Amino acid sequence: MAYAEIMPVSSPLKSSDTRCGPCDVREKNNLSLYWCMSCEEGLCAECYDHHRAIKSSRNHSVVPLENFKPLEQFISSFITDCSIHDSPLELYCPCHEEPCCTKCAALSHKDCLGITLFHTFIHNLKKSVTVEDLEKELGNFVENIDTLVKNRIMNMKELENQSEKKFDLYQLRKEIDDHLKNLEVKLQFKYQRLHIASKAEIQAIVEKLQDKRKLITAYKDNLSQLKQIGTDTQMFHGTKQIEKIIKDEVKALAEIVNDSGMHEIKIKSNRNNIQFESIERISELVDVTVERESCKVVLKDMSIGSKCQNVKDNETEVSVVEKIQTEFDKSLFLEDANICTLKVLQNGDIAVVDTEFNQIIIFNINGSIKRAFDLPDRPFGLTIVDANTVAVSFPEICRIKVYLLDETLIEVDEIETGDECWGLQFEDDLFIAAIRNVEIVFLKLSGNVHKTFPMQQKNLVYVFKNQQRHFRTEFENNTVHCYSSTNGRKLWQFSHPTVLGPRNMCSDDKGNLFVACLESDCVILISSDGKNFKRVVEMRSAKCICFDGKNSILYVCSETGSEMASFIIPKRFWIFLTCTILNCSHAGRSRSDFKR
Repeated sequence: MAYAEIMPVSSPLKSSDTRCGPCDVREKNNLSLYWCMSCEEGLCAECYDHHRAIKSSRNHSVVPLENFKPLEQFISSFITDCSIHDSPLELYCPCHEEPCCTKCAALSHKDCLGITLFHTFIHNLKKSVTVEDLEKELGNFVENIDTLVKNRIMNMKELENQSEKKFDLYQLRKEIDDHLKNLEVKLQFKYQRLHIASKAEIQAIVEKLQDKRKLITAYKDNLSQLKQIGTDTQMFHGTKQIEKIIKDEVKALAEIVNDSGMHEIKIKSNRNNIQFESIERISELVDVTVERESCKVVLKDMSIGSKCQNVKDNETEVSVVEKIQTEFDKSLFLEDANICTLKVLQNGDIAVVDTEFNQIIIFNINGSIKRAFDLPDRPFGLTIVDANTVAVSFPEICRIKVYLLDETLIEVDEIETGDECWGLQFEDDLFIAAIRNVEIVFLKLSGNVHKTFPMQQKNLVYVFKNQQRHFRTEFENNTVHCYSSTNGRKLWQFSHPTVLGPRNMCSDDKGNLFVACLESDCVILISSDGKNFKRVVEMRSAKCICFDGKNSILYVCSETGSEMASFIIPKRFWIFLTCTILNCSHAGRSRSDFKR
């Protein structure tokens, strides 16, 4: 769905629009004094009274005509009917984040999940965090432009203060007065020429910024007026259009900031150290040049929808997490199954490791089983090396085996770990492995040790790495630990009385950490600084998780595989409970080794 980009400048209403709509149908020529935002037509005084009295229209948003005029052209650009089927946009697709008609839903969105009624989605949109953030971003945009204009004007004033600068050549003038006088005239001329050119360059940037400010201010005013008198439908279209415009204008503003006209410009005279070989070389003693430094203005953040949003203390679930109605085929999960790892492969398939029955089971995105592989030894961790290659840890034989994954599973390499190797991940061309009761080790593909971090934890089983940090969970004392992968220094430790039995981990692209909590029957999301958390999924004995960042889907599987589901995590919403106190620890339950 494309949203037309227009200049938000008001234009007079057409003569046909200034007449009362109901009267015009009855061939009466009465001028309208009011405008119904819902019916999108004018009303005279008499029809206004009837409009207010009729049950079906008494709750419509009706405003004086003069209040509607500034928004008329902006609202008229909204696309409220399907351009393909000429039908009203009655549904909303969360996957594409756009409204659609019923025919498009059946044809173009048939594989999309979570389609809902459009009017349900936009209910109370005016009071939403999205609109508040958009208003804030528009305000920040205007402030940034004002800051840049102020910076350029100050630079011009500095240039003005320098414009009368004289060049003190008194000592040299005694010896070579004629040459110095000629040099002084040339330098002054060059200085004035550089001064004029630099000032013109800055003025051109100021004019660009002022034009941007007019444009953004107009959209800011439109949003404010639309918030006061527009319908929820108009508010939705307005916010979508302004979000697109801001995205484009942020890029344009970044280009302006990087323009040479935004450099801190200074005109300086430079004296050179030269040997006098002839009197003609006196002109080389002094020169006038322009010095440039990169723009030093610090702008406000203008990223839309990427900030964490707070929720109320009494909320128990993140409302934006939506379960996908995918039925996974669990026929291969027997009663005593022990699922220890879940990974999303690069082709979108889902790999699940059952350590109890020595199996790797591959599901497609629709939940059907594509194939299953029997292994000779008991596996635990599985990680993706590339599009066609995976690696599996085998604690009992102290090995990591590398396999070519296709229609069959072909072993292509083997790494000896010396001690029991449990949790396993491949990141930045390195394996990170949990060597129980010994260390967290970083291994090269060749098997050579890159670095190690001693970790004498008897239940060191689950490890995870994200960028320059790595994590481990201790399910017996119910803690999650975060370390620097550069020097091994602990960055934070998380615990809470309601978080019991933390197991597998994964993260989003913001560095926030999902943790499956088996004894708490849930999945939690911990903020990247370890200070805040939120229960995001409720599942009995949740143990294995994997986040598909490309499609923003979280996959969760229980310990025995009796429950397995996927959840949409919308990219624009990351919600944390900011007032949670993270200073409690709680003892977990002990289990047999492979029940970890």
